[in-house]
Amino acid sequence: MSQPVFNVTPAVSLSPELGFLHTRLGRRMIPAFISPEAVTALQENWDTTAQDILICTHQKVGTHLTKKFIVEILRQTGALQAHHPAADGDIGKGAVPWPEVTASQDGIDAFFDFLERTKGQPRVFYTHANADELPVRRLHPKTRLIMTYRSRLPVPLLQKAPNPRRLARPHLGSIRRSLSRRRPVLRRLP
Repeated sequence: MSQPVFNVTPAVSLSPELGFLHTRLGRRMIPAFISPEAVTALQENWDTTAQDILICTHQKVGTHLTKKFIVEILRQTGALQAHHPAADGDIGKGAVPWPEVTASQDGIDAFFDFLERTKGQPRVFYTHANADELPVRRLHPKTRLIMTYRSRLPVPLLQKAPNPRRLARPHLGSIRRSLSRRRPVLRRLP
């Protein structure tokens, strides 16, 4: 059976000279490897179940670490059957899919085949969509959403300095000041 594979050519090129090709889908900018048609197909056809777990993150906030934590918790509690794709601890796209990418690159049928193979078991998905832009038609009331956020404090350390001779010391000072204001007061017990 042939499955539809959606065209992933972006409609809008923001910076072609740098290789940044994105497409707008509603209010959201999506990368070139995600097809708007695939996302729309998911939003029209996919209903989550009580066993589903959706990890919603922004990029670079520990998505893969969160996926690994969830899969290991499920493994340790014995929730995954031996034939589940994540039963051996795998967190790759075949075990913990990114629905928009799976539907775009492998076809919508491949995603629904995964749903059928893992029916009745805990399933973990991840997406970089906001909670109000999820690629689902209906969220089951017992579907669990895990939102991962990153502290804004270390971000200046990860930014590239405009002058390579310049060290991150000014950033460290401001981070230390922020931390000292937020530090809880510790008291000695009598």
